[in-house]
Amino acid sequence: MEGMAPYHIDKFFKEISKNLPDHCDSKQIKSIADNIMVLYNAKLKKEKSEDKNVKKTKAVLKGGGGKGYDRNNNVAMINDVMGAEGDIEEYGAEEVGFKRE
Repeated sequence: MEGMAPYHIDKFFKEISKNLPDHCDSKQIKSIADNIMVLYNAKLKKEKSEDKNVKKTKAVLKGGGGKGYDRNNNVAMINDVMGAEGDIEEYGAEEVGFKRE
């Protein structure tokens, strides 16, 4: 159907499928449904691969794209990098924070 706008294709197939039980047995209907599922799965796979490519390019532009680049909650590493060794507070008898060994 080259050159035709697909405005009501879904309605067209729904209307055709209404009369299938009157003219086909269960094996024929199953064969039709399986064929449509194959087409659906192929189209879905193609759309997902296109979406994945778009997401990768956006992530690269963002700067890294991995979860490791978004946030670092490692307190020992932050203290080491920020030079917070002398700022360790005491909580009772236990020390709060990490010391570099």
